[in-house]
Amino acid sequence: MTRPDAPPSAQVRRHPTALVDPGARIGDSVVVGPYAVIGPDVEVGAGSVLESFVVIEGHTVLGPDNRIGTGAVLGGEPQDVKYRGEPTRLVLGRGNRVGPYVIVHRGTPGGHGVTVVGDECVLEPGSHIGHDCTVGSRVRLGAGSAVAGHTVIDDGVEVGPLAGIHQFTHVGRLARIEGHAIVTMDVPPFAV
Repeated sequence: MTRPDAPPSAQVRRHPTALVDPGARIGDSVVVGPYAVIGPDVEVGAGSVLESFVVIEGHTVLGPDNRIGTGAVLGGEPQDVKYRGEPTRLVLGRGNRVGPYVIVHRGTPGGHGVTVVGDECVLEPGSHIGHDCTVGSRVRLGAGSAVAGHTVIDDGVEVGPLAGIHQFTHVGRLARIEGHAIVTMDVPPFAV
């Protein structure tokens, strides 16, 4: 967290139009771009960059060195008709690249209460991760792809652009889902 006596290199660089709630915990050397909105229960790890118009809300934790693209929305309410405002979470690991207009929802009490994204993932522009998903490390979601709630995606999976993955699906390690594919059942590891 930034201390008042920290050296200039460790200070948060916050654009004057950004709205950062005083309750948010912002790590050292974080860049907060124009018109970004950061809620009170958000934690942003050191060295992260939040580009313009980013919205981070809910109980959301971003690890260090994440780059969040323009207009991304992280930690919004889950799109589940049973959700009634209970406190749930979103956790992103370290070194992720979240593209413009990506949406990642937090968990639901009916799931396991948390959506998790591992380390060093690439979420291309317009991709979506639904509530209660568990996404491993080094996963790549193509532009416009969508992962429905309660899905598990293991490490190293590649999902092509505009692909859709049905809820409660498990995609095995290092599998590849081609662009425009519709996945309605589990995908074994290493499969294409």
